[in-house]
Amino acid sequence: SHVITSLTNLATPIIESSSNSERYLDDIPYASDSSIVLKDRLALIERHLIVGEIKRHNGNKSKAAREMGISREALRKKMMLSQDILDALDGYKAHDRIDSVKGPVREDDSSDQEEAA
Repeated sequence: SHVITSLTNLATPIIESSSNSERYLDDIPYASDSSIVLKDRLALIERHLIVGEIKRHNGNKSKAAREMGISREALRKKMMLSQDILDALDGYKAHDRIDSVKGPVREDDSSDQEEAA
């Protein structure tokens, strides 16, 4: 009886966490669209997370990339790839475009060459 109670207590946070994740994925455009191949859906989910980081850093892509542990160039390539996927889909939303994530330019964000190495 004690073991069953302990297992139930351990399982509850996992179930709650899982339902929160499902709700979060529902907020991401195309995340649950099974007509899109998994690789492309993952790229779009990643884009959603990247856009969130860029916004959190007031448009500073270099800081966002550093925070995510990737180079500025890797961030640029990921955004271009996901934009190509969005462009291939019918009816994508204009607010998902990379242009809409621009914010104030910071000193360390002025060069595309930065952190490319």
